[in-house]
Parts: sequence; C-alpha cells; structure tokens
Amino acid sequence: MLPGTFDLDFTAGLMMKDMKLFLAESRALGVPAPVIEAVARQFDLTCTELGPDADLSAVAQPLEHRARITLRDADGDAVVATKTGRN
Repeated sequence: MLPGTFDLDFTAGLMMKDMKLFLAESRALGVPAPVIEAVARQFDLTCTELGPDADLSAVAQPLEHRARITLRDADGDAVVATKTGRN
C-alpha cells in the first residue's frame, strides 16, 4: 500500500464478500464487531469507487482522495501524509 503498487493479489470485492460473511455470522451469534463494520464500510466505498476488482490494498485510495493527501511521495516512499492539489 505505501509503495503505491496496490498489488497484494486479492481483490477488494473478495475481501468485502468475506467481511459480509463474517458480519452475518457475528450478528447471528449476537457478537458485536464494530471494527469490522467500520472496515467493511471502507471496503464498500472502495468497491463502489474503484470497482470490486481493485486490489484490496487500494482501500487507502478513497481515503487519500477525500483527505487530499497521499501516503507516499512521488518516488513511492512511505510518508505520513502529503497534501495534494486534488479536488
């Protein structure tokens, strides 16, 4: 994710499917899973904006866009955050 390559070889759509299965089971068992629910919302956003075939590591891209930051510099080196001029 930080190098900007987005190539972990597992799609956001498949991760979303797995999280939905997990959440269905947790609800059936009455076990709260607020962190997984939050992560699932982010993957849902990723699938909506980038498509379900996007690599799961692309989950950072919708966040970057909204915050107008990047999590790496132009060389792909990790940084905490760099402001961008994107709208």
